[in-house]
Amino acid sequence: METPVAFVLHNAAEVGDAGILQRLLLPEEESTPNSATELSLPFSREVLKELLSLTDLNDCTPLHLAILNGHVKCAEVLLKAGSSPDVCCDGSPPLHMAVCAALLPGRAESAHALVQLLLAAGAQATET
Repeated sequence: METPVAFVLHNAAEVGDAGILQRLLLPEEESTPNSATELSLPFSREVLKELLSLTDLNDCTPLHLAILNGHVKCAEVLLKAGSSPDVCCDGSPPLHMAVCAALLPGRAESAHALVQLLLAAGAQATET
């Protein structure tokens, strides 16, 4: 089954490809601009920004997938690009997901970094 191109941010966040997220969402901050790394997608940068809040079948945004998979750099890029630190996935806000991820084997360090990142981005510890 082929994945719709609209989920390009989800896919990159899930596998931990912060480089693709950086090139798509924050190209002006790309440390090594190179025309060979340009990505050809059928939508504009404005639409890419809207895809930050697109949810998958599990109600997850790209930020949720980065958190669930322990990809700190991906979460950092997504938040910097404007992803909301408070949108819930299946009833759980990103901050709660990051805290719970610390219970997974080998994930305490990345979970701690994600909690710090989310708090710095203004994540609320309680529902507003």
